[in-house]
Amino acid sequence: MSADVTRIDEWLYDVFSSNETVYNTVGGRIYGEMAPQGSTFPLVLFAFLGGADKVITFSARFTNAIYLIRAVGRGSSFDSIEPLADRLDILLGNAVPTNGVVVRDIRIASCNREQPHQRKDFTDGVATVYLGGFYRIRYQPST
Repeated sequence: MSADVTRIDEWLYDVFSSNETVYNTVGGRIYGEMAPQGSTFPLVLFAFLGGADKVITFSARFTNAIYLIRAVGRGSSFDSIEPLADRLDILLGNAVPTNGVVVRDIRIASCNREQPHQRKDFTDGVATVYLGGFYRIRYQPST
């Protein structure tokens, strides 16, 4: 299963887009990897950064994936995106029940923030702010 990360992307999109508060705040602007050029703000970005597989048995593996998940806004102040970033963290902290979540052919076992993320950019005269975190998502094949 080489494309298992696409299932995690699908799950993250579903978690965020199915939450009325997040969806209404960003107007559906929830993107994997990068936002389209000309996007309006605020928005949510998530990106797979890397991971490692651990073989459990001869045929099964368990994967630890690291994702950068963040709220993004225009301006030089974090105030406008703080509530959105907080909401994303709460959602991710509650998104995986004890028995896991099955997305097509994988079972997500856990999702935990490992460290916070904060950044400010200034490009072509436009300030952009980012708030979120690095999340470890653990999963394995569901069959």
